[in-house]
Amino acid sequence: MRLKSLSSRLFMVTLVALLPALAIAVSSVVTLQRDQRTALHDEARRTADLASLEVGQTVAGVESVLRTLAAAPITKRGAFVECSAMLSEAVNALPYLAALAIVNADGSVRCSSEPDVTRTDGPLPGFARQALESGKLITGSATDGQDFSQHRLPVALRVWDSGSAPAAVAIAYLDLTWLGRHLDERTLSPGGSLTIADQTGMILARKPEPERFVGTVIPEAYQRLVKAEEPGTEEVLSQDGTRRIIGYVPPAANASGLYISAGVSTDAGYATVRTIATNAALLTLAGTLLALILTYSTARVFIAKPVGLLIGTIAAWRSGNTAARTGLSDRDGEIGSAGQSLDFFLDEILANREARQSADDARDLMRDELEHREKNLLATVQAIARQTFPQAGNETALQTFANRLNAISEANRLLKQSNWQSTA
Repeated sequence: MRLKSLSSRLFMVTLVALLPALAIAVSSVVTLQRDQRTALHDEARRTADLASLEVGQTVAGVESVLRTLAAAPITKRGAFVECSAMLSEAVNALPYLAALAIVNADGSVRCSSEPDVTRTDGPLPGFARQALESGKLITGSATDGQDFSQHRLPVALRVWDSGSAPAAVAIAYLDLTWLGRHLDERTLSPGGSLTIADQTGMILARKPEPERFVGTVIPEAYQRLVKAEEPGTEEVLSQDGTRRIIGYVPPAANASGLYISAGVSTDAGYATVRTIATNAALLTLAGTLLALILTYSTARVFIAKPVGLLIGTIAAWRSGNTAARTGLSDRDGEIGSAGQSLDFFLDEILANREARQSADDARDLMRDELEHREKNLLATVQAIARQTFPQAGNETALQTFANRLNAISEANRLLKQSNWQSTA
């Protein structure tokens, strides 16, 4: 498309000049969004690590209790009543514990803070058998050997009898109700979440909406995070419909043997970026509109108007109005200088016309005077001829002479009519 007018070209130049500013604004927003995404990933990972550390400290406290109980002589003697009383006192003193028990390798209960709950007649549960065989602290599943409605999480540790032979397992049941209250005391970012699950993905505690999610299993689509080997971050759509960036610490990378995840809402996290982007877009739009308005005003005042005066003045002259002038000056810029030059040129043309008209009038007057003198001269010659030659006997010669004078006069008249050009 060819831009014929100066105004359209000026608009195009303005738009081209605005392109770098638009590119800078877009680039700044994209960079800010990328940096904010990185910051949200870091925040999610940091929150998950802190939560994992706190849960790990709680489980470490449970381990200390189990080791203390395992070292107590009353536990080794197997006195059921005295040992159970001691375990009950420990549970009452530690709010995060729901129950304690010492279970023999054959599954029989040596002592328990709640004998009716923890007594087992069958073999050891899998987590207890694993603790017995490995000698390590093992965190079980919330449903291991019990109804989840009891809201307990078993933690087992091997107990050494005299002679260094493994004979029993000390089991502590972590109170998940206490864990939920402890989790609820944490302050999260707007739209954030915190989830604690066991190694099977059973949710033990969650904030927010614990009543909706506690006791349910993490969906299969996210079980890969539970089974991961290393901590990480990922942007996901949570079960509550909120899109979050979550930092997760899987059981394999967690001393507590639990799955910890912390989520940061992308809607809330990107709110500042969206506000900045919106303000930048509005400012850019306002700047663009202002630039276009100024361009339009400039084109109208400094281009369209003076150019219109130039065209109008020429049109007026073509229609016969020789008094028309642009009235522009060099104060009006380059186009004003062109208009001033045109006015000077028109003044010169008009002055030349007047001078030529005066010269034509003088020439016509001189020609009329010359013709009058010529006629007078011919009349004088004819009068002299009549007086010089007697009339008697010379009538024919006089007539011929007079005719010749008349022919000269007629020839001069015809030359005058033809503007002194040749005539036939």
